[in-house]
Amino acid sequence: MGLDIDIMTHDNEEMVSFRSHEILLHRLYAVVEDTERPELGVRELESLVDEFEDEMLEAEMDLPELDIGNPQTPEDIVAGLPEDFCGDEPKDWTAALPHYRLLFSRLIPIARQEIYLKLIATA
Repeated sequence: MGLDIDIMTHDNEEMVSFRSHEILLHRLYAVVEDTERPELGVRELESLVDEFEDEMLEAEMDLPELDIGNPQTPEDIVAGLPEDFCGDEPKDWTAALPHYRLLFSRLIPIARQEIYLKLIATA
Protein backbone atom coordinates (compact mmCIF):
# COMPACT_ATOMS: atom_id res chain seq x y z
CA MET A 1 0.00 0.00 0.00
CA GLY A 2 1.36 3.43 -0.87
CA LEU A 3 0.78 7.05 -0.09
CA ASP A 4 -2.02 8.77 -2.02
CA ILE A 5 -2.39 12.54 -2.30
CA ASP A 6 -5.62 13.96 -3.74
CA ILE A 7 -6.34 17.61 -4.49
CA MET A 8 -10.08 18.19 -4.77
CA THR A 9 -12.68 20.93 -5.15
CA HIS A 10 -15.39 21.74 -2.57
CA ASP A 11 -17.71 19.38 -4.44
CA ASN A 12 -15.17 16.56 -4.07
CA GLU A 13 -14.23 16.66 -7.75
CA GLU A 14 -10.74 15.25 -8.00
CA MET A 15 -8.42 17.70 -9.76
CA VAL A 16 -5.18 15.73 -9.47
CA SER A 17 -3.91 12.69 -7.58
CA PHE A 18 -0.38 11.63 -6.79
CA ARG A 19 0.84 8.20 -5.76
CA SER A 20 3.87 7.87 -3.47
CA HIS A 21 5.08 11.49 -3.83
CA GLU A 22 6.41 11.74 -0.26
CA ILE A 23 8.67 14.75 -0.81
CA LEU A 24 5.74 16.61 -2.35
CA LEU A 25 3.53 15.76 0.64
CA HIS A 26 6.10 17.29 3.00
CA ARG A 27 6.17 20.43 0.84
CA LEU A 28 2.37 20.63 0.81
CA TYR A 29 2.10 20.26 4.57
CA ALA A 30 4.78 22.93 5.00
CA VAL A 31 2.55 25.54 3.33
CA VAL A 32 -0.88 24.63 4.73
CA GLU A 33 -1.92 26.27 7.97
CA ASP A 34 -4.13 23.48 9.34
CA THR A 35 -2.86 19.96 8.76
CA GLU A 36 -6.03 18.51 10.32
CA ARG A 37 -8.14 20.05 7.51
CA PRO A 38 -5.54 21.00 4.92
CA GLU A 39 -6.62 23.50 2.29
CA LEU A 40 -4.68 24.94 -0.62
CA GLY A 41 -5.65 28.48 -1.47
CA VAL A 42 -4.03 30.81 -3.98
CA ARG A 43 -1.48 31.95 -1.40
CA GLU A 44 -0.36 28.39 -0.62
CA LEU A 45 -0.18 27.41 -4.28
CA GLU A 46 1.79 30.53 -5.21
CA SER A 47 4.17 29.82 -2.33
CA LEU A 48 4.76 26.29 -3.64
CA VAL A 49 5.38 27.55 -7.17
CA ASP A 50 7.84 30.14 -5.81
CA GLU A 51 9.69 27.38 -3.92
CA PHE A 52 9.87 25.22 -7.04
CA GLU A 53 11.20 28.19 -9.05
CA ASP A 54 13.81 29.01 -6.38
CA GLU A 55 15.03 25.41 -6.43
CA MET A 56 15.15 25.43 -10.22
CA LEU A 57 17.26 28.59 -10.20
CA GLU A 58 19.58 27.10 -7.57
CA ALA A 59 20.02 24.10 -9.88
CA GLU A 60 20.76 26.51 -12.75
CA MET A 61 17.63 25.46 -14.62
CA ASP A 62 15.72 27.77 -16.94
CA LEU A 63 12.32 29.17 -15.97
CA PRO A 64 10.47 29.01 -19.27
CA GLU A 65 7.20 30.85 -19.83
CA LEU A 66 4.34 28.66 -18.66
CA ASP A 67 1.38 27.72 -20.81
CA ILE A 68 -1.24 27.59 -18.07
CA GLY A 69 -4.21 28.05 -20.38
CA ASN A 70 -7.65 27.94 -18.78
CA PRO A 71 -7.64 24.71 -16.78
CA GLN A 72 -11.07 23.39 -15.91
CA THR A 73 -10.65 19.62 -15.78
CA PRO A 74 -8.15 17.15 -14.36
CA GLU A 75 -7.01 16.48 -17.93
CA ASP A 76 -6.23 20.19 -18.39
CA ILE A 77 -4.07 20.19 -15.26
CA VAL A 78 -1.84 17.30 -16.33
CA ALA A 79 -1.75 18.12 -20.06
CA GLY A 80 1.79 18.03 -21.40
CA LEU A 81 3.28 16.27 -18.37
CA PRO A 82 5.15 13.00 -18.83
CA GLU A 83 2.82 10.02 -18.98
CA ASP A 84 2.08 8.67 -15.50
CA PHE A 85 4.00 11.54 -13.85
CA CYS A 86 1.54 11.54 -10.96
CA GLY A 87 1.54 7.75 -10.66
CA ASP A 88 4.84 7.39 -8.81
CA GLU A 89 7.32 9.66 -7.06
CA PRO A 90 10.00 10.88 -9.48
CA LYS A 91 13.42 9.33 -9.04
CA ASP A 92 15.02 12.77 -9.47
CA TRP A 93 13.26 15.54 -7.52
CA THR A 94 15.19 18.32 -9.25
CA ALA A 95 14.35 17.03 -12.74
CA ALA A 96 10.67 16.93 -11.72
CA LEU A 97 10.55 20.55 -10.52
CA PRO A 98 9.46 22.01 -13.90
CA HIS A 99 6.54 19.56 -13.97
CA TYR A 100 5.46 20.41 -10.42
CA ARG A 101 5.81 24.10 -11.26
CA LEU A 102 3.51 23.77 -14.27
CA LEU A 103 0.98 21.57 -12.51
CA PHE A 104 0.63 23.76 -9.42
CA SER A 105 0.54 26.92 -11.55
CA ARG A 106 -2.46 25.42 -13.33
CA LEU A 107 -4.19 24.83 -9.99
CA ILE A 108 -4.03 28.54 -9.06
CA PRO A 109 -6.91 29.70 -11.33
CA ILE A 110 -9.02 26.81 -10.07
CA ALA A 111 -8.29 27.77 -6.46
CA ARG A 112 -9.37 31.34 -7.30
CA GLN A 113 -12.75 30.04 -8.46
CA GLU A 114 -13.12 27.57 -5.59
CA ILE A 115 -11.69 29.79 -2.80
CA TYR A 116 -9.51 26.82 -1.82
CA LEU A 117 -8.82 23.20 -2.79
CA LYS A 118 -8.91 20.31 -0.36
CA LEU A 119 -5.77 18.29 0.24
CA ILE A 120 -6.36 14.67 1.24
CA ALA A 121 -3.48 12.31 2.01
CA THR A 122 -3.96 8.64 2.83
CA ALA A 123 -1.46 5.87 3.42
